[in-house]
Amino acid sequence: MAEAPGPGAELLLFRLAGRGYACRRETVQEVVDIGTGQPHVPGLPSSSLGALRGGERPVAVVSLRLALGLPDIGPVGRIVVVATRPGPVGFLVDEVLRVDRLAPGARVLPSRFGGGYVAGTVMTADESWLLVDWDAIRPPRAVVSGLGAPQPRAGR
Repeated sequence: MAEAPGPGAELLLFRLAGRGYACRRETVQEVVDIGTGQPHVPGLPSSSLGALRGGERPVAVVSLRLALGLPDIGPVGRIVVVATRPGPVGFLVDEVLRVDRLAPGARVLPSRFGGGYVAGTVMTADESWLLVDWDAIRPPRAVVSGLGAPQPRAGR
């Protein structure tokens, strides 16, 4: 399970099905615009869908909605590529808001959902954010509309 962040830690804030989520900034490799023309995310370098194929190994892309059992709304939002134990995985989320530094007055409460993907709750002055443990998410086998799916090689 992910260790609770302390004051000064940077968190990426995002939304899924209207709920606020957060993850440690250092786990985020990039945030990818899937072609819907969304504005740059402050605190992160710009990236486009083509970046997912730039490395040696394609990145698996999974709808976080589907992985968490929420209704699918199709390929909208942004892909958050994060470091996990097996390697990088892209999770499609509804909206990426920003990178915030955890203020000294913010509280991090332990998770009420033992053993799940929620490592805790970050309480800020204006909102609460569920802190995601990416390694605890078991994605479904299906990828999002073929994004990030390995492509057949020529001659095979």
